[in-house]
Order: sequence, then structure tokens, then C-alpha cells
Amino acid sequence: MVTSITTKKPFANNSRALFISPYNGGGMASINRVKPKGDRITTHEGAPATTGTPYQELKRAVMATMLFEPTYYEKSSDRAQRIIELCKIVEPAKLRDIAIEGRTEMYVRHAPLLVAACLAAFHPKSTLIRSTVCDTIQRADELSEIALLYNFVIGGSVKLKLSRQMNAFHKFDAYQLGKYNRKSTAKVTLKDIMCLTHPKPITGDERETYRGLKTGTLSPPDTWEVALSSGADKRETFTRLLIEGKLGYMALLRNLRNMEQAEVDTSLVVSALTDSIAASISKVLPFRFIPAFLNVKNVEIRKALLTVFQSALANTTSLDGMTYIMVDVSASMSPPHDYYSRGNEPFEGREAYNGRGVSAKPYDRAIALAEAIRASCTGGVRLFAFSAQFGEVAISPDSNFMSVWETTAKTVPNGATYLMPGVDALNRVMVNAGTYRLTASTTRMIVLTDEQASDVGQMSPPMADYGYVINVNGYQPTVANEATGWHSITGWSDKIVDYIMKFESE
Repeated sequence: MVTSITTKKPFANNSRALFISPYNGGGMASINRVKPKGDRITTHEGAPATTGTPYQELKRAVMATMLFEPTYYEKSSDRAQRIIELCKIVEPAKLRDIAIEGRTEMYVRHAPLLVAACLAAFHPKSTLIRSTVCDTIQRADELSEIALLYNFVIGGSVKLKLSRQMNAFHKFDAYQLGKYNRKSTAKVTLKDIMCLTHPKPITGDERETYRGLKTGTLSPPDTWEVALSSGADKRETFTRLLIEGKLGYMALLRNLRNMEQAEVDTSLVVSALTDSIAASISKVLPFRFIPAFLNVKNVEIRKALLTVFQSALANTTSLDGMTYIMVDVSASMSPPHDYYSRGNEPFEGREAYNGRGVSAKPYDRAIALAEAIRASCTGGVRLFAFSAQFGEVAISPDSNFMSVWETTAKTVPNGATYLMPGVDALNRVMVNAGTYRLTASTTRMIVLTDEQASDVGQMSPPMADYGYVINVNGYQPTVANEATGWHSITGWSDKIVDYIMKFESE
């Protein structure tokens, strides 16, 4: 059953909803990018590529997508529309699997919500809707966000419509619901969602909470957003929240610059960052530490970030044998070459480095994942960079992740993505090193890239026991070919290390 309410403004004009502009193009995004002549599938730069099943293509898109965030080759709405079109032809059980895996294992936020919304929109009688929505939603504000995405999928405008099966209110208590009950700024409030889904309270506490939402009397919790919006002093507010342990780890990373500018006691900030319990239970993707580092100047805070990042990776899966990692530093990966060519200090803050409201560049994600892999290898590791050229990155075993970030970007000039020659060069390195089938230990080659190669032809087989092409930007075609020994993976979570270990142990 689908119910609807009239929203305060037409949905299509809502510029604040999820920080997106709903798709209003003249047609659907293409599922396959095909060359004008013939039916050859290629990358955006023209190299031969292959596509998988709709399920594989959907999973590939979801696991490495900041939804409605523009990429080098796709507009912000293109990928969202591509995901929607794929959801129309993927069976409900697989939509459920992708939504839950993307949100709970890979820690992608909005793309899995879109998949769950598509499940409800395209399979309204499915018995999987309620459990999928409940298992995918992890924060109370996602109750409203999945409603907006559902209406984006079905083309809603003035009236907000929602299936009653999309009800996950019981997952959240009064604190969590109050934290995200943003009545003054939200286009769609939690009260709106409650009126559509009609959650039935199970306990007396739930009854009081829902009544508070309905009447507008639910007390807001003590959060930094609430305190600062009321005009409280920044330094006093952050100091109190740090002492009381009321600042979440992701909020801590995002507010380091604010706390530094407000002159919050550095020792308090460092203590919160290095809190092993807080760090261990946080679902912070590795690349999130890079903009956090770039945003601050304080040496002690930077040291703490480096320490936390390395310690967080220390407990990951162990990979034995020799590992060769190759990082794409081409233009579409957006490495920070412009800083060095102008003679600038690279750590100038996220606004200067990322621009255009982009949360992190593909290069950042690749380096963070490379460091997660490097920290997991019990055997030797060698790191290489490639674009139009190829070279080994000069690092030592004790190099920290930001020194690797900087050194890799300077190893070879920024240029086109010549992936095939890069693989050939790495194969020669392995042969010259005497590791090609000459030792009993495992050897693996890992390429971190967006796969938008400019080459003509196919990649050579890896001179290793295993070869992986990890796409950190979720573009659709892949240049990896399992027939030649290359396995395709998409994502940017350190969970990929677990996948590699399980794959090699089978």
C-alpha cells in the first residue's frame, strides 16, 4: 500500500533534499557505453571493455558511489539513473543483497538506500521490502532520505508518496529520532514519514516518543549541531561535548578544523581521536582520514590522525606472500599534481584541494585502500604509480599514509590512463625480481584505478598467482578479464582485503 501527503513545496524544487538536484534530463542514462561505430563496448577513453550481468553491473555501481556527487566522466544524475535502470531488471532478492552489503559491509550510504527504494517502487508486493528497508537504514535521518529517493524513483512531485512497508521507526529510540528531527531545515520531517508509514508503538516509551514527534514536543538531544545552532560558544560547546564523550567519531573528523579555529584544547582533541573504543566501533572509511588531515595545521592533531589510521589497519586480515600494488595517477583520478607544479604546500585544506563540494577524490580512495592492503601484507610489498608513464614509489615500511599520498602523486607526471603498458611494465618488474613462479609463496598484483584506460588492446595476464583490478569510482565497463587471470572488484572499503583473503583461500 502506498500513501501520500502534500509537502510544503514541490519535491522537484527541493535543493536541500540529500544535497541533490533530482534528475530532470530528457531521457534515461545509457546502460552500456557503446562506440558510435559498431557495438563495441569501451571505457570512456575508448579502450576495449566488457560488461557483466545486470546484477554485476549494479553491484559495481553501488559499491563505489557517492550518490549524486559528480565524477570526472559522469554527471551527478547519470549514475543515479543508471542504478535505477539496472534495478528494474535485477530480481528482488539480489536487490536486497546489494542494498544490505553496500550499507552494512562497504559503508556506502545513499546508493544502497536508492536500491532499497527501487525494490519498493518496482516490486511493491514483494515480501522483502520491509526487512530490506529496515536492515539497510542505519541512521534515523535515513527514514526521510529513503522517502525522498523513493519519490525520485517514481517521479513524485507535489505529493510525497511512500509504501507503508518502508517503516523502520522501531530501530531508533527517542535520542536518535530527536537528533535528526530537523523541523526547521528538513524538506521532509520525521513527522511526515510517521504520518505515511503509521508505525505502531510496541512499548510505552515508543508511544511517548511518537506522540512527541507528532505534537512537536520531542526534546532535541544534546548534540553539537543543536548547541551551535542555538548560538552557543563554539569553544565551550566542543570542549563540553569532548569531555562528556558526546561527539561521534565521524563528527569529530569533520569538525577538526572548526575545533582548531575555535582554539579548543589540543590535548582534548587528541584524546578523543586516539580513543581506541570510539575508533574501533566507528564505521569510518579509510579515505576519510585524508580530508581530515588536510583540514588541520596542528602538528599534534596530525600525528594523532596518522597514529589512529595505522592502528585501525593493524587488525585487518593478513595477506602472505609478495604483493605488487599499482596506483592510477591519471587526470581522472585527480591526484594533487597542481600543488607541486605551482610550488604550493599540498596540505591546504579540503576546500582548496577537493573543490566542487566533492567529499574525496578517487586518488584519495585509492591511496587509503593501498595503505590498508600494505598494512595487511605479511610478506613484501612494492608500490608503483602509472598514468602515461610508470614508476616505483619510493617508500619505506614505516612510511605513513600521508607521505605515501604525497610521494605517489609525484612519482610520475599526471597524464592519460595507459593501463596496459603499465601492467606490462609491472610484469617485467616481477620477472626481473625473480618472483614469477620461482618461489613457493603467493604473489599478487593489485591495480587501483577507475579503469578509464586509453589503450587499444587487452591487458596481458598477470605474472602472478593472482591479479586484481580494483575500481574505486564505480564506472560501468571493466577492462578486467577473468579468462586472462584478472579479477574485478569495486569499492573503497578495507573490507576488500577480507575479500581477497577469502578468494585466495578457496
